Amino acid sequence: MKKSLLAVAAIGAFASAAQAQSSVTVYGIMDVGYSAVTNNTTTNGTEVKTKASSTGAVSGQQSSRIGFRGVEDIGGGTSAVFTIEQGLNAWSENQTASPFTSRVVFAGLSDKKLGSAYFGRQYQSIHSLVSASSAGGANNTVGALYSGASSNGTMANSSTVRPYAVYIDNAITYVSPNFAGVTLEVQTGQKSSTTSETSGTTSGVESGGSVKYEGVKNLFVGYGVSQKATVVPGTSNVRVTAQVLAATYDFGIAKAFFTGTQTKVDNMAGASVVNLSDLKLMELGVKAPVTKAINVWASGLSGSVNSGTNNAAQTGYNFTAYQAHGDIRGFQLGTEYMLSKRTNLYGIYGQQSITGKDAASNDKIASSQYALGVRHTF
Repeated sequence: MKKSLLAVAAIGAFASAAQAQSSVTVYGIMDVGYSAVTNNTTTNGTEVKTKASSTGAVSGQQSSRIGFRGVEDIGGGTSAVFTIEQGLNAWSENQTASPFTSRVVFAGLSDKKLGSAYFGRQYQSIHSLVSASSAGGANNTVGALYSGASSNGTMANSSTVRPYAVYIDNAITYVSPNFAGVTLEVQTGQKSSTTSETSGTTSGVESGGSVKYEGVKNLFVGYGVSQKATVVPGTSNVRVTAQVLAATYDFGIAKAFFTGTQTKVDNMAGASVVNLSDLKLMELGVKAPVTKAINVWASGLSGSVNSGTNNAAQTGYNFTAYQAHGDIRGFQLGTEYMLSKRTNLYGIYGQQSITGKDAASNDKIASSQYALGVRHTF
């Protein structure tokens, strides 16, 4: 009897040890509610207004997603890790389309003393800076620097000026340990293909990195850069360079946010570099608790864009040719009510615009949106 009890105890101890060495965590976000967008496009003084509204998975505060994160302790302070994260397209009942979209898929090694290396599709290094320095948490609603072209696939934001791509494919990323509050990150990704020996090689190479400082209580400061060169032999050679400067400071009664970005698109095909687009943005914000359960935030966006005529295709932004020179303005107001640590209600309203200058002084794109919803994290 005693031998049986000892055997059971030994098996239990072995199982507990094995479980401690390897684990997989399921996590995710579901963001649902109601949202409405209005876009006003003025060309040569003639205005066209479009409206759209949607119920369901509007993802006003955060994009819905599901992910799997795994860690295996392989000894010596080193762990093997992986992350698979898929976006959830819950707004459509179209059975022929996949309800999932790829966000990040990577694996790597992490060492307590040496740092971490990851391989696969990942977030750009500069994305963490923008997310950390956005008063609204880099949400999907109109009015902020990060506001994208669409919050749920059907509700367009015509005046979006998001200054970077968010993801990088085929990436290798190294993240250093924290040295006296400083963390370094370097990243590169490359994809090339050759259709024949005479046609040349079509290639896309992206490199970047960031440095973050959190050595002073309540203070965060970061700088990052991303540069992508896309070459199509005999057709184009375009380089996109994005820089981000980010900072936050928590005063206790409120937290202040700052984000500054510059994104330049250059044509490298000729004898000299020709600038196709120069986008400069600055966002200031503040977020404060009203009660233990209620938070409010406000942010303001300003900037400018200077592009060569008819270069909308090369820039990758939603600027039409007549907005070769324009001023950018926007604001966002929001509130969230925490029902629990994982579930909250939210309300967000924002506006933003690109107003043409010089020859395009009669042209403008303006967007506004409000979003009401519930977000649950798990």
